[in-house]
Amino acid sequence: NRRLGRLQADRTGIRELAAGLAGYAGKRGADTFIGAVREFGGTIPKLPKCMEDEPVALDALRKMNAWKIALSLKQTQGVFLLMNAYEAAYASKVRARGLVTFDDMPRLLNSLPSGVKLPLEYRMDAQFDHWALDEFQDTSRGQWKALENLIGEASLPDSGKSVFIVGDRKQSIYEWRGGDVEILGRQVELAGRGGNRLESLDESYRYVSVISEAVNRVFGESVIRGAIDMDSAPESAKWKCKDHKSHDRETVGFVQVIQAEKEGSRASISDFFGPVADALDAVKPWERGISTAILVRKNDAGEAILSHLKSVGISQVVFEGDSAVSDSPVLSVMIELVRLAEHSGDELAYAHIRHSPVAEAMYPGGLPSADSLSASLLEDFTKSGMVRKFREVREALKRIPDTWNAFTESRFEDFIKCAAEFEEMRDATMRLSDFAEFVSRKTRRDFAEPGMVRIMTMHQSKGLGFDWVIIPFHEPEKMIGERHVGPLAHSDPDWIMENPGISVDMTDKVLSAAERNRQQIQIYNTLCLDYVAMTRAKRALTIILNPKNAKPPATTEVSMPSRDLPSIRRAMALRTRRALAATSCSVSPKGW
Repeated sequence: NRRLGRLQADRTGIRELAAGLAGYAGKRGADTFIGAVREFGGTIPKLPKCMEDEPVALDALRKMNAWKIALSLKQTQGVFLLMNAYEAAYASKVRARGLVTFDDMPRLLNSLPSGVKLPLEYRMDAQFDHWALDEFQDTSRGQWKALENLIGEASLPDSGKSVFIVGDRKQSIYEWRGGDVEILGRQVELAGRGGNRLESLDESYRYVSVISEAVNRVFGESVIRGAIDMDSAPESAKWKCKDHKSHDRETVGFVQVIQAEKEGSRASISDFFGPVADALDAVKPWERGISTAILVRKNDAGEAILSHLKSVGISQVVFEGDSAVSDSPVLSVMIELVRLAEHSGDELAYAHIRHSPVAEAMYPGGLPSADSLSASLLEDFTKSGMVRKFREVREALKRIPDTWNAFTESRFEDFIKCAAEFEEMRDATMRLSDFAEFVSRKTRRDFAEPGMVRIMTMHQSKGLGFDWVIIPFHEPEKMIGERHVGPLAHSDPDWIMENPGISVDMTDKVLSAAERNRQQIQIYNTLCLDYVAMTRAKRALTIILNPKNAKPPATTEVSMPSRDLPSIRRAMALRTRRALAATSCSVSPKGW
């Protein structure tokens, strides 16, 4: 409470500074700045040029930034207290019963007192002579702390043991869930100094020469380091990529770069619908046994592409990302039936039902009034149950042409299971309309049968390979955005805090260093994800870029270290077009 009182007092002091700026009233940008200071509640205004040398204005900015940092520290303390309370409750109610998750294991091991952990490590060291660690670039600090002593002991030259570590720093795409590629870097250094064998595998047995040439032209170390300033980046965020070569130098393949046609002033996922459909229609991989994947960054992009392909008659495609159980227009109306049953005054639900096929199917003589329909539905749901009522609606809809199809049926099967689960768990504290929120949290994942075109996220594709990969690069022009910046963190010493905002970070020496480090890591992870996507292709690769003159997808962007063009995405797109145009072989996609 004292800290909150101090924040309030500091905010009052900032507001009082507005009186000292009254002389600038009427000048360009001054009134907005003065008003923001006078009503300061957390938003920091931009300093107008006319006040750049005004001590009172500069003092106001300094105090506003300090207030934001103090607030973030307070919020960080609150998050810690909440997490601490949750951890205590979780430990007593879950772990104490012997129930642990995979993520619990390193935490439990690292929390053991040395008198317990050292004997345990001794027993494990006596039991295991050989250690093999794969995908090591994704190892988290907690995981490594749990294993470090054992691996260090087994790595000693005279231990009589062996350690086999495999990792690719260019595939470090799980930093967001704790992966720290710097751990791999340190092991590489130790292997080089300790007399252990260090091997670099630059020959790929997955893809043909035309793909390796494309990867080199886009992700070569000199190319990336020439476009992005990484000199000040931490070692773990510096791009390192030796030239790739393919073991298979004979098999014909192709690399194709397409620029989407401009549909509007700003690029959208719909710009990629046509190029993706045209590419699939030209090759028809489902008829020729060609394994094919469309790789996207986000689930919603995959769902949108799937919907379009289905609408133009390309049915041999499956989206393997997570999608909502109720992502069918017909099922969304069934949810409205539940809402209206409990709330007769829900005009939106009633309107949705009135303009849907459900009205014609269930009430061919005319839809009753909202009150009558609500009372009837409530009686049906109460006496017959949700499962029986929903099945009754399904049978009625099947009689309406072009209303019920295989996709809706597959979704309905999951939907009805959710209804049965909800009815079983429902008690006196739960309302009927709570079903809408309950089902909104349920997702499903489809898996492709052999011969089907698979749509999946780039993260999901890691470790897989396909004859042909199509990548619609629908993404912001820059690699760093103001939104979802995540917390600030630092090691040696370890600390973490809520991020007060990039502009605020830059006013503090310690926070600005941490923010620059975060940005560099974000850039590195973005490059890694692009690299993973391109290297999934075995024989053929189609890259579709944003329309040439359209603005990139909307995002709030900030500056980033760059050697040449301020827009790295534009630079990379231009470089990709030029590089891959020189790489593409003469075989067309259709003739491949």
